[in-house]
Amino acid sequence: MGGKSKWTESTRRQVDKLQALIESLVVLSRLDEMQELTLTDVDFSAVTSETAEAFRSVIEGGGKTFCAKIAQGLHGQAEKRSFQQAISILMDNAAKYCDEGGTVRVTLAQKGKGVRLTVSNTYAAGKGVDYGRFFERFYREDASHNSAKAGFGIGLSMAKEIAERLGGKLRVSYAGDTISFVLEV
Repeated sequence: MGGKSKWTESTRRQVDKLQALIESLVVLSRLDEMQELTLTDVDFSAVTSETAEAFRSVIEGGGKTFCAKIAQGLHGQAEKRSFQQAISILMDNAAKYCDEGGTVRVTLAQKGKGVRLTVSNTYAAGKGVDYGRFFERFYREDASHNSAKAGFGIGLSMAKEIAERLGGKLRVSYAGDTISFVLEV
């Protein structure tokens, strides 16, 4: 009623942040309750291309480089929405934590009868970080996952849960100033 002010804008941002947290918690709750996913034929190439491209403007707008190498014509059994959500989580994470002026890469390749999706980003501060804890719910590594970055520390645990529900696995590695998340389904 009083128009825009610092206070109303701050309140709006906090409401948006809480709304995002609630949505993430609802997804986690649904994953916990879900008995089994209904798997159908999914065009992994198309889903990966479409989902990754949605992050291009955010990444490039932040002064970073976006690279994609997505093999075409890769199909397999999965639950499309869940696979798409896992990609979104990994892309969002890469966009947030990529070094200034760094590079975000997404690749999709055949892996046996399934696929291997790799989302990586430059991350100079990653040396010596305990990556084993990245998939714990609400975990945020102090030095790099601080409050200056938006997030709640549940995205990667959601992605891991999705990978497992799809009968796959998600792992993280760090080499040469680059952090990589590899999803195999």
